[in-house]
Amino acid sequence: MKKISVIVLFLGMILSAFAVKNYSKKEIDEITNAIDHYSAFSLQTLNANEVYETTFDGGGEIKILWRGDEAKKVHQDIFLSYGKLSTTFYFDNKKIIKIIETEENFEFKEDMSLNYDKLTEVFKEEIYVLDYENEIVEKQIIGERKVSNDVSVTKYYQTADFILEKIKN
Repeated sequence: MKKISVIVLFLGMILSAFAVKNYSKKEIDEITNAIDHYSAFSLQTLNANEVYETTFDGGGEIKILWRGDEAKKVHQDIFLSYGKLSTTFYFDNKKIIKIIETEENFEFKEDMSLNYDKLTEVFKEEIYVLDYENEIVEKQIIGERKVSNDVSVTKYYQTADFILEKIKN
């Protein structure tokens, strides 16, 4: 009987080592806060036009924070004629745990031309990935999209994977 208990315990340990971790919002916030305050990551900066092989109106930049060969954070700013779209991906154990997207628009002057010196955040979405494999997320949305499009969580996963695969090649 002792032998069976030891085998069951051992098998449980092995299976739990391969299980995908699910997170609470509190755990995600603690991890992302630690990533934001850790200063020993290596930083890689890329031109978004080159990564996406397209030309954005105002260009763009992608910054990746690495710990060894593992990306911990990817932040991209895409500058468009009406403003800026920013997306930040946080990773833990090579899986996305949080996504933040913001849309900032240039303000209009009195003559209805754009004031390129003043960006105003009109939309922010924080997506907590509680269960990566089953795409169980919790969203917090502030404001309203003016120009950008809503995208699925799967599309965010694909975008992050695309960026990371692109730089490997």
